[in-house]
Amino acid sequence: MYIPKPYFSNIPQIGNLDLDYILMEDGYPILFTCKSRNSIYLCICRTLYPEQKWIISETNIELLRKMATRDISIKAAFKMLDGKSVIATWSKDNPREAYKVFSTTDLSDADLPPNSLYLNEDYAEDALDYLDGLLAEASMQAMLEIETQMEYDSHSVEESSSYYLTQQTGRVSIAYKSILGLESFLPDQMNIVLDTFCTGNIVRNNSQCINTSQANCDNAPANIPMIAVAA
Repeated sequence: MYIPKPYFSNIPQIGNLDLDYILMEDGYPILFTCKSRNSIYLCICRTLYPEQKWIISETNIELLRKMATRDISIKAAFKMLDGKSVIATWSKDNPREAYKVFSTTDLSDADLPPNSLYLNEDYAEDALDYLDGLLAEASMQAMLEIETQMEYDSHSVEESSSYYLTQQTGRVSIAYKSILGLESFLPDQMNIVLDTFCTGNIVRNNSQCINTSQANCDNAPANIPMIAVAA
């Protein structure tokens, strides 16, 4: 399957979007996610003929997780976040995609699947693995970016580590709230983040995951002692 990069180019107010993970396919991506630098979008191909039409809505990890566990419908995952939505169209007569950008609150029900449509259970496990990796990746990226702005006090190693993590977890929650969709980290989610941050182990090796990303320990700030996550 050929996947262009970027998948959607030069969307007004948004920019380029790269296809990140395919949730459903049939020789072409049907339901999938795309990413920009700090945001994630849920996308669905609604028509193929006479023109190809996609619906794209800004979303977050928490909503995608609820969709993967069938707590909400596919339609709800598109409409529950008050962000930006896009209708993208392409045809042989107009080979450059056309985009219409608007508030998600104005997204028409007619452009979305029915309320009764949920993600197939067969796709749930892989989708949840993908979301765990996405959570860790986004959180580690935020930690690395924020780390360069932080000043350390003159406490001992243990105290500095505790101070660092307290500051970082709070700042990560704010800096990446748009992509995480979480008010705060739950214990199991924080364990994923901390394990990833220390070991550099980002799990993004699912066959449907397009933008595989492997970090290593060299990416972690050298002045963050491993004792920081010993608990």
